[in-house]
Amino acid sequence: MQYGLLGPMLIQPGGRPVTVNALKPRTLLACLVAEANRPVSIDHLIEEVWGAQPPGSAKANVRTYVAGLRKQLDAPGVRVVRATRAGYLVELATQARDVDVFRALVADGQAARASGDAEAALTTFRQALGTWRGRAMCDVGHGPLLGRHARQLEEERQTLLEHGVEVCLGLGLAEEAAVLLRQIIAERPLHEPAHAALMTALYRCGDTVGALNAYQNVREQLRHELGVDPGPELNRLHRAILNRDPALVTAIPSDQRPPRRVTRWTIGTSVEAPRQLPADVPAFVGRGRQVELVLRELTSSPDTRPAATVITGTGGVGKSALAVHIAHMLSDRFPDGQLYTSLRRAEPSTPVDHLATLTHFLRALGGSVPASDSVEEVAATYRSLLARRRVLIVLDDAEDATQLRPYLPGSAQSVVIATTRRSLAALPAARYVHLDVLEPDEAIRLVATAIGVERAAADPDGMARLVDGCARLPLALAIAGAKLVGRPGWDPSDLADLLDDERQRLDALTVADLDLRAAFAAHYGILKQEQAGGAARVFRLLGLLNVPQPDLAAIAAMLDRPASEVRADLEFLVDLGLAETPTVNRYRLPDLLRTYARELCQGTPDAKDLDSALQRALRYYLASAGAAVAVLWPEAPPPLDADRAAGGRSFATMVEALGWLDKERTNLVAVATAHEGRSATAALAAALRRTLHPYLGWHGRLTERQPVTTPPKRRRAPVTVRRNALSARHVLLEEPLPD
Repeated sequence: MQYGLLGPMLIQPGGRPVTVNALKPRTLLACLVAEANRPVSIDHLIEEVWGAQPPGSAKANVRTYVAGLRKQLDAPGVRVVRATRAGYLVELATQARDVDVFRALVADGQAARASGDAEAALTTFRQALGTWRGRAMCDVGHGPLLGRHARQLEEERQTLLEHGVEVCLGLGLAEEAAVLLRQIIAERPLHEPAHAALMTALYRCGDTVGALNAYQNVREQLRHELGVDPGPELNRLHRAILNRDPALVTAIPSDQRPPRRVTRWTIGTSVEAPRQLPADVPAFVGRGRQVELVLRELTSSPDTRPAATVITGTGGVGKSALAVHIAHMLSDRFPDGQLYTSLRRAEPSTPVDHLATLTHFLRALGGSVPASDSVEEVAATYRSLLARRRVLIVLDDAEDATQLRPYLPGSAQSVVIATTRRSLAALPAARYVHLDVLEPDEAIRLVATAIGVERAAADPDGMARLVDGCARLPLALAIAGAKLVGRPGWDPSDLADLLDDERQRLDALTVADLDLRAAFAAHYGILKQEQAGGAARVFRLLGLLNVPQPDLAAIAAMLDRPASEVRADLEFLVDLGLAETPTVNRYRLPDLLRTYARELCQGTPDAKDLDSALQRALRYYLASAGAAVAVLWPEAPPPLDADRAAGGRSFATMVEALGWLDKERTNLVAVATAHEGRSATAALAAALRRTLHPYLGWHGRLTERQPVTTPPKRRRAPVTVRRNALSARHVLLEEPLPD
């Protein structure tokens, strides 16, 4: 055999292996080999290589390509590519192509089957399939001519598989038939006769449940894809299986049965389909809605599949785990392999080596690698290789859409699952799935899976506190579980106590090579890579402010910058997954990221800058609250002089003032209490608490009251505690409230 078309192009004239790296000359040679012993006109070659819009130099390029092929293929006295008046021609002897060998073996198998020798037929059919090394001509472009040849060859391969099923069932080899049928169904998921044969094979294996499940699967697929129910044949077979119809089992005399075996029929024996996925997460917890959504998208018709499914979310939220978990669930639907790569840069200044990754993918798929330094040309070869294959590609930790584009297949037969910490809105026709922290019960199950259900159940309060301390972030929960596994004498409450202290929270969430602070640092490091110093400062000060959901005006006041500039930095943080925007003009940091941001502030040398920023934020809240209270309670004294309380909001009506106070109540309580112990802001925090007395006193009539008595060292007003209904935090009011 000198030339192979049943897979990547195989070129070995005279037994001498030759590699044609460039895509266009390789496609031209494939045309001539596919039409062996028949001339192919230059016009047909041009259409095949360049499509409907060839360059003006196409004819000259064809001659150049032929000259280059002759240098590589010709031997002394032997010219492989000949020029004729009708075009170019490759003359080949009988069975010089793997296509000829394949067809001859199929014919021999059919002859053996017709003569009654089913064993010989089955052996020959297996040999015929072994001549395939992948999808037909998978590493060349497919124009009209090669597309027609490829479709014909794929149909012949499908017919061979169906013949193999019939022979296996006739010989009583139901297990082997089931193996073959699963491969057929993976490529033709709506082919009802194949599903019927699989149900029969499984029933004859004694797997009645599997046979019934196969019926349910095809029924769901038909309804989802076509909106129809299974046909009469499938329904009759389903009823026969339910009734255990003896006619379903073919009785074969024991002396005529072949030895029991299960042979894996493979499309090609020389190239194994790549299986590059990392190990699946054992006992995967949660994300049921997202898993269902992605599975539905990626198992839909190729015409409606997204170009890529992109999983987004902040660092440590479990994007990679979800992507790998879903990929393992889908692996059977993509029999031509699963590819995986991480697109994270090793160093901020080091670009991703797309050329090396694409080359790795091509070799894994059994394709030829172009001798080119052009990412575009190698990516084109990669897309050509995927055109007739069903491959699942997982691209982990992408930074932007530019990183993903070289790996997107050109057809919908193959699919992409990508993960990223930032928004990739520039990627067209992609489906986005955003991950948030786990639900409380899911978070508890995740830790319980690691430490054991009995140990978790013995300390339910500690478990609840622990998952709260981890902010229900999957990476933090995984670290907590691993830490408890390594410390069998600890209860969940012991670790929860450590997490209660914010100063040692991130220190507690590290074990072995798992380090939450390091994960956040890598995420925060993107700001340095992109020289976004303004956004980095916004991130740090948002953590220092420690307000649940500050609005844009408060953040702009804190930074002493125009709101439009601050909004751009905040939206950049949101796109990176470092901040969230629950509603328009409001921003917040996830709980553990806020802890990390506050820690960064502690390492900042300019403490005065931080104090000044906090003072500006408190003055904004103080001035705004004072203006609102003045509208509602004109008799209330101003908290500070006008100069120190300048820059806040103004209110024209009582409704507007009360509405703002109600919206900001949680933030006002937080800013009035969180910064009372800081010397630079203590006076402003105390003034804010005094300013809020009328509003909180009026609001307190609608909420719980609890008087607190302490033996005073000096005469003072009674201390009263109000529990804020929404924030569930106590506000200490140190002066009597007005009636």
